[in-house]
Amino acid sequence: MVVLETVGHYLRRKREARGLVYTMLSAKTAETGKPLHSNSIRDIEQGKRVPKPETLRRLAIALTGKNALTHEYVEVDYEELLRLAGYLAAAPPLAPSLGSPRQPDDALPDGLVVPTSIDEALEIWGYVQRIPPAARPAVKRILRETAEIYEVGKKTAEEEAKEQPK
Repeated sequence: MVVLETVGHYLRRKREARGLVYTMLSAKTAETGKPLHSNSIRDIEQGKRVPKPETLRRLAIALTGKNALTHEYVEVDYEELLRLAGYLAAAPPLAPSLGSPRQPDDALPDGLVVPTSIDEALEIWGYVQRIPPAARPAVKRILRETAEIYEVGKKTAEEEAKEQPK
């Protein structure tokens, strides 16, 4: 059975590798500017809370360093945290003939951006934050309906193309 790693599993693995308990990690996040309560860290690890990109950045900084007992260096990859939390899409593999990591994807409608870098993800997150929380469910519903309409239209266009005599 294949178990996919979540952001919570990743953070817990790194926290334990550093030899830190929740309260110690909480104190280390305070050094990054704004403390993160130990209960919040526990909730993120248990999947009860989805962390914002800024929270992930602070956790990555706080968790990177040497284990006090084993002196092993632990590094936390901020981009991996963003990917596991769903803020970044996995980068597509390099095309052997073109050598470019980004290829046009016919399955995506024009203007749809799948972030593959931290900067792109944070820019998109900034737009999402401007939507009032009460309106977000309606925006999600509209986006889902738009995607469904796009898929139906795409299938119809493909069917028409197949039916046309050559």
